[in-house]
Amino acid sequence: MYRDDKGKPLLTLVSRKGKSRKLLNEEEVIKLAKDVGFNVRVLDHSKGLTVPDVYQLIHSSHVLLGVHGAGLTNLMFLRQGSVLVQVVPLGLDSFSSVCYGKPTKPLGLEYVEYKVEANESSLAWEHGADSLMIKDPEAYIDGKWNNLKIYLGEQNVKINLIRFRKCLMEAYEKAKIFMNNTSYVTD
Repeated sequence: MYRDDKGKPLLTLVSRKGKSRKLLNEEEVIKLAKDVGFNVRVLDHSKGLTVPDVYQLIHSSHVLLGVHGAGLTNLMFLRQGSVLVQVVPLGLDSFSSVCYGKPTKPLGLEYVEYKVEANESSLAWEHGADSLMIKDPEAYIDGKWNNLKIYLGEQNVKINLIRFRKCLMEAYEKAKIFMNNTSYVTD
C-alpha cells in the first residue's frame, strides 16, 4: 500500500494552478524526481478530489513536495517519518518557515527546504535583478503587507534543476530511511 512494486519511495507533488507560485517547469521537475528514484504522483486540487481522496494520496506518500502555499497544509496527512520538501519563493523565507518548516518537527516529519534564488523567480524577470525587491526582499517588504503580497501573489518559480537535484537526493535518502523503518508493503 505504501510503495510501488519496485520499492521506490512515493513523492506527491502539489501542483498549483492559480495565478501565483506556480512551478513553471513542473514537468521537468517530475522527470528529475523520477530520475532520482521516486515514483511521482501529482496532486491537483482543481480536479475536484474529495478530502478522503486527498488523505489517501498524501498518507500513502513518503514525500510531499510543493511551492509554499495552502496545498502544503496537506502535510497534516503525512505519516510520522515522512518528508516535506518546501520550495521557498523569493522573499518568503520567514513566512515559509513559520507556516510549514517549524510545524514539521512536532509532527514527527523530516523537512527539506529549497530556497529559490533571484534568477529562478518571475519577479526578477519582470522587475530586474538590480531592483531592491530582488536584491533585498526583507528591506523591500519592511513590514508592509502590500509589499509582501507581491511575493505571495505575483511570483512564479522556475527551479534550477542542477541545484534542485541535491534537494531531491536529500529527500530521497530520508524517504528510503523512512521506508526501511516501516513495515508497510504493497498489497
